[in-house]
Amino acid sequence: MFDRSLRIERHALLPSTQLRAEGAWDDGVDLILADAQSNGQGSGDRYFDSPVGGLYMSYLYRAPIPASRLLRLTPLCAVAVRRALLHFDVCAKIKWVNDLMIGDKKICGILVRPRFEGEVCVGAIVGVGVNLLDRPFPPALADTATSVQAACGVRIDAEALAEKIVSLLIPLLGGEGEEEAMDEYRT
Repeated sequence: MFDRSLRIERHALLPSTQLRAEGAWDDGVDLILADAQSNGQGSGDRYFDSPVGGLYMSYLYRAPIPASRLLRLTPLCAVAVRRALLHFDVCAKIKWVNDLMIGDKKICGILVRPRFEGEVCVGAIVGVGVNLLDRPFPPALADTATSVQAACGVRIDAEALAEKIVSLLIPLLGGEGEEEAMDEYRT
């Protein structure tokens, strides 16, 4: 069960949790969840295929982040997601810098967008998309993507996974266990 202080928006369909999170930065929302996205955001302006059957979330982390830590944000998020999946007995590997893989196929993409006021980083929006349920992928992705269920035979509830990710993410973004997490990321 999510921490009661966490303010969550749940949607059946959004264009993108990242876009909604950008619009909700000043609204006090902490977590955006969607059952599906019509225009999922990937890194480098790529599209993230997001039909029903996955976890699509954006967490709004509102705390100053020193410039010296900015390049560590995505690796720390990848470690949090990997650890959350391990909690459900799913072993994924991190592929530099923002993908999680099972075998040679992608199951997860992470998109971190720092928020600035002037030159000061006041937080970040952490987007996570995880392919959970077995489904056909579009032809362009069929050779490179898979789902947790297809690769491991495991069904994970999207909200339970989101809860676990957030519980692991908050301390890491705050600096707790950062060096150990970075060692895990490098491994």
